[in-house]
Amino acid sequence: MCPTRQIQLVSVHTLRRNLRPGIRLSDWQLELCLRVRHPYICRRLPALNTTMAPPDHLKDWMQHNLAVLGSRPLGEICLPGAHDAGAFKLEFGTTVGGIESNVLTQTLSIYGQLEHGVRWMEIRPFLLRQKHLFGATCTAETNWYCGHFSPIGYALDWQGGCGATIDEVVADVNRFTSEHRELVILDISHITFLEASLSGATESSLTPDQRRELLTKLAGIHNRFYVPVGQLESLTLDTFIGQHQAAVLVVFDSDSDGLFSEAELTEHQFYRSHRYAVNKHFVTRMQTHEEAVSSTLPPNRWREPMNNPNSVLRLADAQQAQEFPFTLQELAKNGMQTGIIITDKVEGADLLTLCLAVSFTRVSPHELVVVYGGARITDGAVRQRVQDAINAPCALDVTNGLCGGDPWEGTFKSLAVVYWHDDWVKARFGKEGTTLHFERDYLRKPGAEIEDQAVFDTAECAEQQTENSNRGNESLMNIENSTIQISRFRPGRMRYYRRVKGST
Repeated sequence: MCPTRQIQLVSVHTLRRNLRPGIRLSDWQLELCLRVRHPYICRRLPALNTTMAPPDHLKDWMQHNLAVLGSRPLGEICLPGAHDAGAFKLEFGTTVGGIESNVLTQTLSIYGQLEHGVRWMEIRPFLLRQKHLFGATCTAETNWYCGHFSPIGYALDWQGGCGATIDEVVADVNRFTSEHRELVILDISHITFLEASLSGATESSLTPDQRRELLTKLAGIHNRFYVPVGQLESLTLDTFIGQHQAAVLVVFDSDSDGLFSEAELTEHQFYRSHRYAVNKHFVTRMQTHEEAVSSTLPPNRWREPMNNPNSVLRLADAQQAQEFPFTLQELAKNGMQTGIIITDKVEGADLLTLCLAVSFTRVSPHELVVVYGGARITDGAVRQRVQDAINAPCALDVTNGLCGGDPWEGTFKSLAVVYWHDDWVKARFGKEGTTLHFERDYLRKPGAEIEDQAVFDTAECAEQQTENSNRGNESLMNIENSTIQISRFRPGRMRYYRRVKGST
């Protein structure tokens, strides 16, 4: 039996555009329920947005943490990234594959994603010239959109759809930076011109005028930050927003090198991608061919994306549930040298929680890092409770009480803990209502994990023996019939350990 909770419905958003005026909630038989260890589950209308407005510490997380992060180079700060950020709605889709389940990668608008802490956005500009079904060109319908298309080939040609217009992206970014003094990075990639009909789309070459039109639209972004030389990742965060001003970096991916000259980009204060060179970590899940086909066939075709088991959004949910608990430990293998974590379906504070845990670990690599609901925990009593559980070691239930309060009422948050134990860097990540098991050590995903604390001690001894015998930075050892790969990393002696793929 689900406990009864009162919910104040602030606003209703839908992914569909053809709802009749005056629609009543009762027409959709809306049901909301609260389940233990799970967020609110919305039935019949999964596109309904019941997410409460993000708190200020999400909207302004850079300014809130400027005292600690301001003096750090941008490359040492891990940014939350949105994959294909403009595909949060469907304005036009091809008949076969251009349905919401295959096109939508996000559920929040550009402004909504920024409010949820996203600071790096992949924008895919597609110039779309729509045609009538029988080929009569509608030149009046030519516009720049954020597209999510794939070149299928044969009779299907390109399949997919368009979301927000580039004008909408510019307007949302400008709105956000007028209200929040944050740094935003737009990564421009996949620039394509498609002549589209309902049956499919055909690629064409962009004319010089069309290319200039895109640059002109993007030049409408306010607060563009520009320096003519040097690496952007080497500049401190204070350099960008230290005077309480917003800053926007517009970075063109290498796939656009042949479209624009250096002079054109410089004229508009844009950058090429090599000026911002950081490691990216993707927590995304591309549809397989079979999943994409299944998604377009009845009955899945008629379902809302969150009711379609093969939709991009449902796959993103599953991928995050699988990957997030292990992401921090995964990133430890390169010494937390990750500048962006990129996901589909950015909702809640989980992505920001992960990124802040990475950032603060890099700032203070040997100190306990605790982040809950997108906020760094500095309260000494809370940190001591976490440290006591690590020292015991024992399990720790993730609750608001444990973390010293509720940083975002009405939502389910996550707790991230990064700590050092016996000269190993370890990490835990868990949802509110779940348990962090410090008495166990999960080295990989379920089905290939090692949970025995003694393994670490044995592995430590084995590595010391390896160092003494000067056998290099990596060694393979059989420990109680389990093959472990031990890796050494610099700086800070961060180490990462995992079961070798294929071992039993």
